Amino acid sequence: MNACPGRLRREYPGLACWGGVPELKQTIKGALGAPPEHRILIANRSSALLRFAARRMFRLCNYVLTTDMSWPAYQQQVERAAQRTGAAITSLPIRRDIFGGRFAVTEVVDRIVKRYIANDCDGLFLPAVDHLGTRMPIREIVRSIRSRRELRFVVIDGAQAVGHLDWLSFHDDYDMFIGGVHKWLRAYMPMGFALYGRRQTREMIDRAAAKQSGVSDPLLRFSRELEGQHSSGFLETTNICPMFSARGALVDVPESDTKRRARFQRRLYNARQTRAIAQYAGWRPVGPKDSSLQTGILLLERPREKRPSKRDALRYRLGKCGVTVTAYDESLIRLSMPPEPFDDHSRQTLQLALTQVR
Repeated sequence: MNACPGRLRREYPGLACWGGVPELKQTIKGALGAPPEHRILIANRSSALLRFAARRMFRLCNYVLTTDMSWPAYQQQVERAAQRTGAAITSLPIRRDIFGGRFAVTEVVDRIVKRYIANDCDGLFLPAVDHLGTRMPIREIVRSIRSRRELRFVVIDGAQAVGHLDWLSFHDDYDMFIGGVHKWLRAYMPMGFALYGRRQTREMIDRAAAKQSGVSDPLLRFSRELEGQHSSGFLETTNICPMFSARGALVDVPESDTKRRARFQRRLYNARQTRAIAQYAGWRPVGPKDSSLQTGILLLERPREKRPSKRDALRYRLGKCGVTVTAYDESLIRLSMPPEPFDDHSRQTLQLALTQVR
């Protein structure tokens, strides 16, 4: 391959999979099951691509519906984009009902669709998986809305979905999908990307991307320059290492649908085992009861009779026991399940840690 000559492959075998920027983009699309006609932008920061997507959305939309499932920093970016254009935005609170077990998939869809219609919305911003582990029924929501009302633009936050969900089955339903490679894909170095390809908005996004309208990111400019899609005559120093680490991480993504589904099912099975271990150790699982809303992200809450623990202390104590978690001030911890089955040692370590730190 011209992108990585044989001499470099022999000297740096870790770069043997590198096939250039176009090949990297095609591999990302393949790993997500995106249609061939979809396009992709890559950038050093996914937040820059979200700003770009939000501005495109508010070029077409006057009233956008969001929920309290959104990542707060992303929600703020969408709100700022709305303010710049004079558009309106409304956030539907549904997390408490989902976590309380009162909502299954049908209730989530029904609540969102009803609010969308009642507020006469024309745009939608949702996470595919929220940062606390709830899987949103994107396809059902979008198609239910489109069967009743106009839906001009849909932006999906896929940060927690890439490399985690078995398959993204809603590529026909969004206008822009914003993801990253450093979370579940485990590429370690942050790199964001935006997928798009819906016929009604594809050309509009293409034109904006060619002008770099509303976004300033060195990797986005550099990658498009390499592909001959952008020529500004000006390039700044660019960190291109995330492209190499992303391509390396994609080597480990199963190629077949069956293997991807099996990996996701192992995450779910590990989560079920962890729930049982946690309950035995006195912790309370928090999150949706409907299995179709669950993922390999699991929230646990310390016993309510215990005094609240500061998150740093909770994370430190569990880390000393061999368990790495994200901790929150409300005595909540977040665990991310691996794609490999737990062995006896892993289960024993987890049970001992949760028992000792409860």
